[in-house]
Amino acid sequence: MTLPASCALRRAARSALILAGCIGLGAALASAAHATPVAIDDCLDVPGAIAHDDGTYEIAFGGYWEDVSSIRFVDRFVPSFHPATYSTVCVSISKQEVGGTLDGFDFAIIAYADDGPDGAPGTPLGSLPVHVDTLPDYVFGAEGEFIAVDVTSLDLDIASGSVYLGAEWDPTLYPGIFIWMDTDSSGGPPGGGYENLNEHSWDSLFFMFPDYTALLIRAIERSPVPRLVLDSASVAIGDHCEADPAHANGVVEPGETVDIDLPIFATSGDFTNVHASLLQPAPAGVEYLEADAALGDLADGARASAHFAIRMAADATCFASFTLPLSLVAEEGTFEAALPIAIGERAVDVVPRGLPVKTDSTGTTSTIHVPQSATIEDLDVHVTIRHYSIGSLGFTLTSPAGTTIALLDRPGFPPFPGCENADVDVTFADGEPDPESICAAPAGGTPWPVTRAAPTAPLATFAGETLAGDWTLTVYDYWGNSIGAIIDWSLLPTPALADVCAVCADADDRIFANGFDLR
Repeated sequence: MTLPASCALRRAARSALILAGCIGLGAALASAAHATPVAIDDCLDVPGAIAHDDGTYEIAFGGYWEDVSSIRFVDRFVPSFHPATYSTVCVSISKQEVGGTLDGFDFAIIAYADDGPDGAPGTPLGSLPVHVDTLPDYVFGAEGEFIAVDVTSLDLDIASGSVYLGAEWDPTLYPGIFIWMDTDSSGGPPGGGYENLNEHSWDSLFFMFPDYTALLIRAIERSPVPRLVLDSASVAIGDHCEADPAHANGVVEPGETVDIDLPIFATSGDFTNVHASLLQPAPAGVEYLEADAALGDLADGARASAHFAIRMAADATCFASFTLPLSLVAEEGTFEAALPIAIGERAVDVVPRGLPVKTDSTGTTSTIHVPQSATIEDLDVHVTIRHYSIGSLGFTLTSPAGTTIALLDRPGFPPFPGCENADVDVTFADGEPDPESICAAPAGGTPWPVTRAAPTAPLATFAGETLAGDWTLTVYDYWGNSIGAIIDWSLLPTPALADVCAVCADADDRIFANGFDLR
């Protein structure tokens, strides 16, 4: 099949994947019904609901029915606790109807372990047949409609790691069927979508289609039994040094007082008179200052924050780690949890977290927090971007002091469309060649042939500023509807990033060089 000239986006890298709205489709066919009941819902606003998408129909994928008899799409779900199960899976599947009607649709909800190569889908965990009488027609940019399926019969038991959940169908029986994908969720990495054609290897949608944020696949996470759970991914930690307030940098270090806010939630049941406490004995080198928190009653799915405070010993071992043991007690039972905490931070761990996977005209930002306090003498910046036309891109860098400079401004533009080379993997450094007029031939999929480049404005602008704090890379996509993703970026300062683990010495412990106490 071919795509018409009016199609706004590129043809997919794999010919078996197609973009809804860009091709004509034959009449849809029906097949024998399965007996699994379904209901239209969206898997939101209920306890345990997990959605990686914003719910909007934007891009959809389906299979060429001439040579694909099995197409599978799954998203990765990481449980908030273990063991975990899932009670419901919601998928947004619709049809593009040309020259016929669809009288019923049979598909299957599928589940896979994450034990495939590099964490891809691996061992099948179950398949549940589903039949629906009708499917909605797609409406580009509209809110998606979801098919909610009760999957408790799969008896999913996730003891560790994550799970892939999604849908499978036969395109030879149902041409014109698409599963929807989101392209503009706010921040964060993708949910972890994969596709599989004709039972071949799994392919990551994100690396094939860099605008991928998440498939419109949702799930409701549950505990096999009622329990209280620590949401370790949402813990907030603040460090303080009474003798030196500037010591606070977001890193737990020896001698500091540390405030910890732990989100606690109920799952699969209601709990009354909930208390959270740090268990004795305290880990070596840790003193409990606030070790108990009353959280009241928690209904199924409800949350509360438990506040604790600890003090680190001045002789705590840098770059070691410890675990805070936690007890969650209610009238319905007692549960235990644990929170790992690292002492200090290695320079290699100073990286962007939650890289955005979409670039747009309003600016997509990514932040690196640098705990190291140092005065900048020189600075280089390395940026890796997936994008099929760098002539539409602009980069800026903002320091913790609020200084902003332009790193890149649409190479080759004007004239429109600028350089049409794909992908950026470049180090910006003062004194390097001006990259703005360099384009590779041929255009299109050829990578931009620039590995070192001068920034649009000098990086020397940052000289004399402090390195410590939040640095923000902003990527502008001036085409607005093109495809791109921030893959990685890094700061290369002089002096170089260093390991951070300085001792916070209380005033009573500090002495002058002549030996007299501060007092």
